[in-house]
Amino acid sequence: MGLWMRPRFYRPNGSDALSAGIHEAARVRTHGGIADGSTLGKIEVCGADAAAFLDRIYLTKASTIRAGRSKYMVLLREDGMVLDDGIVLRLAADRFVATVSSGHAGHVLSHLEFWRDLEFAERHVTLTDVTEAWNVIVVAGPQSTDTLQTILGSEWQVELTRLGHMDFSSGRWRGRELRVLRASFSGERAYELHCRSAITLLLWEALVAAGLAPYGLEAMDVLRVEKGYLVGTEMNGQTTPQDLGMDSLLRLGNACVGRELLDRPGLADPERPRLVGLRAADEKSIFYGGAQLTRPEDQQQACGHVTSSVYSPALGQWIGLALASRSIGMGAELIARDPVRGRQTRVRVSSPVHVDPAGEKMK
Repeated sequence: MGLWMRPRFYRPNGSDALSAGIHEAARVRTHGGIADGSTLGKIEVCGADAAAFLDRIYLTKASTIRAGRSKYMVLLREDGMVLDDGIVLRLAADRFVATVSSGHAGHVLSHLEFWRDLEFAERHVTLTDVTEAWNVIVVAGPQSTDTLQTILGSEWQVELTRLGHMDFSSGRWRGRELRVLRASFSGERAYELHCRSAITLLLWEALVAAGLAPYGLEAMDVLRVEKGYLVGTEMNGQTTPQDLGMDSLLRLGNACVGRELLDRPGLADPERPRLVGLRAADEKSIFYGGAQLTRPEDQQQACGHVTSSVYSPALGQWIGLALASRSIGMGAELIARDPVRGRQTRVRVSSPVHVDPAGEKMK
């Protein structure tokens, strides 16, 4: 992931990535688990004009975030294509932290620096890469709150009870800074613990001793696809917010970098791909990411492709995300053609959100 090596799975949970990932994902849904999110890019944006700068850069406004709150934010390139997504936290009126994808951190920092120098050179904005100053432990699952209340101690009891979805609180643990953000990329009730390196290992080991076992990238992808969250392959440099189902963000009308070029007629073409969910038509066959999608009546012309596929332990079948023509409706049957791996699977188009569509578990 960029410059980082990350654990794909943990060997005690299975002899290969598939079996271990399924086991780890199921355990997060039924009990809980922890993941190392330290490689997330973290960019601190400070100054009297920090909010105005972020409003110019992101698809939605950062200036409306209250201190102590965070927001899921999307970043566009100059041509309107999605560059990255992540969470922006507002620490104070003039201080924010933007988290960005591990593999995109350097690119995103360069993008921010370019626009800061171009349009905000005479204004009060500073950018600081704090990626390695903060480690991150993701704590997810039904037992996450109870476990944190036990581990963090009495001084955090009130704060943990108070935190709503996308709230965060700053304090100390074992004398070192700790920021607890209640946010979820698994669809479960979850927290991100942003902590200093001096206490990271102590905190990790305490969570493991309390019964929350680690999970890796394979399980993380399973959890994300089950919830319809972008895995990464959907942001391939050729997709717009409309392609990825972010119409509600566009309706807010923020005039950010790249927004003007989203009105090009070709981006609304009825055959242009959009994000959809997929399930095997027989609810048991396998299909893989990279397979081309064709209509049953026209197997020579691709109408999309599978971007991500996983076995879902929550549903007991293979599911996926795909970019498929806008002209294809929900419930339509397609063929996932994968000649390289010798598979041809009938799949059915569904909502991208396969598990808990109302988001009740994480909220």
